[in-house]
Amino acid sequence: MTITRKSIKLCLLTLVLIISVNAKAQILYEISGKGANAKSYIFATNKFVPLSFLDSVPNLFAKYEATNKVICEFALDSTNLSNMLLKAAMLNNDTSSNKTIQYLSKMYTSFEQELINQTLMEKCGLTLKDVDLMKPAYLTNMIRAELMRQTFNIDENYTSELFFEAIATESGKKIVPLDNMSETLYMLFEREPIDWQKKELMKICQYPEKEIELEQNILNLYKFGRINQIAYEITTPDNTSTLSYSDYQVFAQRNNVWVKRLEGHLQEGKAFIVLDAMYLGGEKGLLQLLRASGYKVKSVNK
Repeated sequence: MTITRKSIKLCLLTLVLIISVNAKAQILYEISGKGANAKSYIFATNKFVPLSFLDSVPNLFAKYEATNKVICEFALDSTNLSNMLLKAAMLNNDTSSNKTIQYLSKMYTSFEQELINQTLMEKCGLTLKDVDLMKPAYLTNMIRAELMRQTFNIDENYTSELFFEAIATESGKKIVPLDNMSETLYMLFEREPIDWQKKELMKICQYPEKEIELEQNILNLYKFGRINQIAYEITTPDNTSTLSYSDYQVFAQRNNVWVKRLEGHLQEGKAFIVLDAMYLGGEKGLLQLLRASGYKVKSVNK
């Protein structure tokens, strides 16, 4: 048999295809054992991949069809959601006493105010005066979301997690949030003290490239199914973005709560869990905690 350049190229392309398929399979997992009545599945998501990416994950929709409920981080189904978010994001949301009104701008020097104002104008079309009653975390989240939207050209309202929530609603499948609304608002605006929030806001205004670098690294790892390495990318001392080691510790604590809340659904089986990949990998990730609690967790299509 004569080995030609063409045959070598075909072999290499085939190898790349095999590696790619196996890598992408590492973002879809099967959960069984511990006396569960049926298998459940967990799909790792990333908000910066287009919905078309879902078509490249083998057996994803087949496994979804085999389930009867979708479990997600939180469900955005509250009719009063906007008002709840706005109230939680305000510095002066405690009306139980006659406290002095706090202003965001008073927390910073003149130079820092100018930097924040410039960043808000460039990224969000707002001024510091427009958001002077809001918590620093609100501004950080808003700036970060717009920064990523401009960088990755992806609308966060069309993520894979929200996609599965949408089709579950259409098909009549039950949607189960792991967090209630108060817990969601805590994660957004309360998990860090105000002094830390102040520093985080300055950090994203001074070094926006650090935010982009982290999310680009996470996205690259996600596309190759390296879920455990995503946890390392966040917790490594080299990461100086606003999503860092301290955040991962909060995620780890919440994962312990989630394992307990998932217990009944996993015992019943036929659950389709969709969560951001950053919650799943690592020693304190949800996948490892499920294994430690007695479940068999393995990748689909391995």
